[in-house]
Amino acid sequence: MLRALIFIMLFPAMVVGQATRDEAADRARIAWLEHDVAGLLAGSDPVTLGLPGVEATRPLSPGQVAALIREFLRNTEELGFSYDRVVRISDDQGYIDAVREYVIVGTTEVLTQKVLIGFRRLRRVWRIYEIRIHLVN
Repeated sequence: MLRALIFIMLFPAMVVGQATRDEAADRARIAWLEHDVAGLLAGSDPVTLGLPGVEATRPLSPGQVAALIREFLRNTEELGFSYDRVVRISDDQGYIDAVREYVIVGTTEVLTQKVLIGFRRLRRVWRIYEIRIHLVN
């Protein structure tokens, strides 16, 4: 009963909290910086994931993608995650093109990767459907 009440109280905030692509992009940026993979993928349907050196997956469950991203982020510390742009593909689809700066724990060399996060709007909520991470040359 208490869980249901909490969900009912929070659900409108989740919908309002992602009313625009820009708000969804900001939430993704914050979740990434905090390594909050559950928050990053909250409410997502199956997600396609592409990691450096690995061919992109078929759409996987959010739980599977979360486990892969957690492992990918393990032993790293975020220094920055900024998006260059938020791109509109259609009224209900878009993506962010971001740059991730990080270090491997115990080192000081700053590394950089490009991160693309695709969003779709379903029932007024922006959800992630794709994440692709590329090494920067």
